[in-house]
Formats: sequence, C-alpha cells, structure tokens
Amino acid sequence: MLKIFGFLDLITGVSVLLTKVGLGREIVIFCSLVVLVKSLVFIKSPVSWADIVSVFIIFAAIGGWFWIGTWIAAIWLIQKGVFSLV
Repeated sequence: MLKIFGFLDLITGVSVLLTKVGLGREIVIFCSLVVLVKSLVFIKSPVSWADIVSVFIIFAAIGGWFWIGTWIAAIWLIQKGVFSLV
C-alpha cells in the first residue's frame, strides 16, 4: 500500500509541474483530490498536514496562481513519492 501512495505522490508532483506548461490539468485535479482524501484519513500525522497544505497550494496553481510555493509543494510530493518507492 505504501508503494501505491508513493506512486500517487510522485504522479501528483510531476503533473503539477506539467500544469506550468499547460499539460495534465485533469490528472492533477484527480490526483490532488485523492491525495487530499488520503491525507484526511491519516490526519493525525504531521506529514498529512503538509500534504493538505500542498493540495491547497496545488489547487491555487490549477486556478492560475503558480508561485514558489507551488514548486515547493511539487518537490515535496515528488521527494515523498521517491522515498516511498525506494
């Protein structure tokens, strides 16, 4: 199950970066919602709180507000996904 969550985090992070160039908007919406639900299930973990903040930053990026926080959220999810898969 950890590998599935890691892969989901990795796909979400990469798709956020693709939205910067106008690709993958539907994928990032779907993956972000799944990450949000996953984070709400494990709400007692501080990592889940960071995921929730990342999801809200990603939703702002989907709306066109792409800033340094979006890069941080994407890198957070990518590194979390990579570490989960290793």
